[in-house]
Amino acid sequence: MGLLSRAAILTAADLKSEEVEVPEWGGAVRVQELTAGRRQDLFSAMAGLSDAERSRLFRRTVLQASLVDETGACIFDESSIDMLLGKSAVVIDRVMAVALRLSGLGAEGEAAAKNA
Repeated sequence: MGLLSRAAILTAADLKSEEVEVPEWGGAVRVQELTAGRRQDLFSAMAGLSDAERSRLFRRTVLQASLVDETGACIFDESSIDMLLGKSAVVIDRVMAVALRLSGLGAEGEAAAKNA
């Protein structure tokens, strides 16, 4: 295996995604791992916030960045993510668990966020 060029690295499709069945919504959603930049921005933004503020920011950001369409584009933006958080906590937790696993944050992701 040879050395990779900048172009080869930047064009590599390395973001994992997974379809998650959500029978409560009548179908499936595509969940994608966070990019390194988005994850770093998230943890930087949480510094200095209260536990409640960190937890809320963490969930909003992970869900917004992780729910994508077939092309990898986010399907929720800042103006619509609160509507998503008004849905079933059981369903949101199921989707969140996949996003955390794909992003290398595992089950302890939200706990880690509280200590960021």
